[in-house]
Amino acid sequence: MPPEKYKILLADDEVIIRDGISENIDWENEGFCFLSPAADGDEAIESIDKHSPDVVITDICMPGKTGIEIAEYIFEKSPDTLVLILSGYDDFEYARTALRYKVFDYILKPISAKTLKNILNKIRSELERRQSNKINYQRLIEEVEKNRECILSRFLYRVIKGNSSKKEIEEYKKYLPFSDTISSFCAITLVISVYDHPSSVGFTYDMCLIALAETASRLIPDYSEAVNFQSPTGNLIIILGDNNERLCRINAALMADKLHNETESFPGYRISIGVGTVQPGLLEVGTSYNESLAALEYRLLAGNNEVFIFREKENRVTFHDIEFGKSPDRIKDSLRSMPLNNSVEIINNFFISLKKSKLPIYRIKFELSKFVYSIIDVFDEIDVIDDIDELISIIELPDLTEIESALITVVTTSSERLKDQRKRFPEKKLHEIQKYLETEFSNPKITAEEITHIFYISQSYLSRLFKQYSGKTFSEYLTGLRISRACELLKTTNKKNFQIAEEVGFNDPGYFSVIFKKSVGVSPS
Repeated sequence: MPPEKYKILLADDEVIIRDGISENIDWENEGFCFLSPAADGDEAIESIDKHSPDVVITDICMPGKTGIEIAEYIFEKSPDTLVLILSGYDDFEYARTALRYKVFDYILKPISAKTLKNILNKIRSELERRQSNKINYQRLIEEVEKNRECILSRFLYRVIKGNSSKKEIEEYKKYLPFSDTISSFCAITLVISVYDHPSSVGFTYDMCLIALAETASRLIPDYSEAVNFQSPTGNLIIILGDNNERLCRINAALMADKLHNETESFPGYRISIGVGTVQPGLLEVGTSYNESLAALEYRLLAGNNEVFIFREKENRVTFHDIEFGKSPDRIKDSLRSMPLNNSVEIINNFFISLKKSKLPIYRIKFELSKFVYSIIDVFDEIDVIDDIDELISIIELPDLTEIESALITVVTTSSERLKDQRKRFPEKKLHEIQKYLETEFSNPKITAEEITHIFYISQSYLSRLFKQYSGKTFSEYLTGLRISRACELLKTTNKKNFQIAEEVGFNDPGYFSVIFKKSVGVSPS
């Protein structure tokens, strides 16, 4: 009887990539059953749930779920599945994030058939090794014991994410430090942020995380029964338990303060600590974890290196919160394209909602800052005001009525210049981008995302800009520049196709040939 084929799923939103990978490999001969490819992240999740593939090859950027989110989903739901990330970004942060979810390989696009076959050989060897390991049950038991800390961390992460059950908790109970009398649980989340250059003193991020975990482990016996573990996102999480709800709450606050005091001296790093409320069981501790994250959001106001304790009343979102929370985006859109009276109306409505919201003073200042800086962003973007500092100083005025009046005055007095600049801004911005692309198109790393960062615009605005004023998408325009230059080189030089491909920004000669034929109608050769 022939061996069973390993099931493999490809997820990529680009038809040319899906077709290229699926058609250029003899999957049966390579030992794989090639499932119907997924065109986006949501399709991939559905296929994973339905077919339980042994291998998932996923693009990192897709509609719906991203490749990282798919890797996280598999990490939580199907940890035995091998995940390979396809990416057009040679970015260490992407790779490091992928490693947190135990991704098998991180592959840069475009990928040749030869490279893919080599990777498939590695995958098949890994799957065969795993299959061999399953035969020896005793060896599996030994592996579990050897990796107990890692397995426990993954289990606890499922618990706080709400992906566990009473049955699973019972199965893992023997690995947990909590006695049967423990009935109250609280989550503490510690987030590391860099504020200096720690590498100059040799104290790396990983060293900081280890020191943080050791500090937590040392302090735990002083307060209650507890366990700490690292989340896939790099945070340290402590689950603290007690047989008394009041003592659990007090001990959580005391431990957070002690951790804060002992970690202030970490060179180059600041540690922010969020504390959730006490919950009546381990299955419910995910609520406390989410509350600790909600408390940590106040770092935006108070800064890092503080302890933030969740209090339900302060985190309750009211109707007015939701309404004026939309105001920054509304004022931006209005200033960019709508009549003056529309912007004045948005300002008036924002302050009416703000005054009725009954928020604490610090929240009012926070929402006010977001709104004012939204106006500053647009004015700076289209070069409307000469003295930005003057606009920033409006935030410091003593009451909301004065601030509202000052903002309306600034918007009103700038209306004519705003109207004039708005007319010229899109074509001016497009010209700047086109000029940049004309000199940099040969760089294979140039993407729409990079352009948005360079020119401080959103991807949706970049797309509208090209479509409205050039009649092409960004991708079509960039490809046009590259193909046009390639045609010149083919006519005027004796360079090989692969040399021309590299010179105009294509890493893969095969992919260059496909795009060239699609654009010109004939092969470059």
